[in-house]
Amino acid sequence: MATFDEQWCIALMKRVGPSRFAEKNGRKCMSFGEEAADQVYATIADPDENEPEGLYVRFWPGHTVSQARQFYAGVDIGRLSGLDEIGWEVQSNFHLSDAFGRATVNEWKTNRLRDYLAFWQLNTPLIAQHRKKKNDYPLISGTLPNWLPAPQMLEYDEKFIQMRTLMNVCPGIYMHFYWDKNNVEALEKTNNLVNDVRDRIIQAFETWREPGPRPW
Repeated sequence: MATFDEQWCIALMKRVGPSRFAEKNGRKCMSFGEEAADQVYATIADPDENEPEGLYVRFWPGHTVSQARQFYAGVDIGRLSGLDEIGWEVQSNFHLSDAFGRATVNEWKTNRLRDYLAFWQLNTPLIAQHRKKKNDYPLISGTLPNWLPAPQMLEYDEKFIQMRTLMNVCPGIYMHFYWDKNNVEALEKTNNLVNDVRDRIIQAFETWREPGPRPW
């Protein structure tokens, strides 16, 4: 196998989705036109996260207001939550952004993934661009479940107060599938890596949409 680095990952994405390879916001990715999660990335380990060496296929469903509304309209919470039993890492990725799309709050880590998903599926009107009014201070800690300790909830409200007049509420998720380096090399030797990556991407997509033609 060639050097296991970013360039190898780029070449792999071109093999996995030759008609889907793209550059979005300066980053190489596969763009599938999914309304809930357009961009899929193949990367090596992130040294800042102390991840073990290997291949990671990552994406962020519900990253924008429109993506989140589409995601919660179709997500099967049981199937998505069950992905961790077959090797996926799935966690909440709640964030707020201003009218220009810049994330202001980018942390909402909770082990209660099912509760998080169920809350937003039942409260999709909150997934929107909100106009801040004079007395809107308690929008976050007064409306959302108390999954964070009080000081952290207060910090969220402080962030909200400091924002511009518009606020996007984006309750997305983050997910990745991981292959260790030995597994990658074994799959490459049998010419099965590309198909395995494709199968995992479809496995994730089909937790929030009906099965359809494979997008390769």
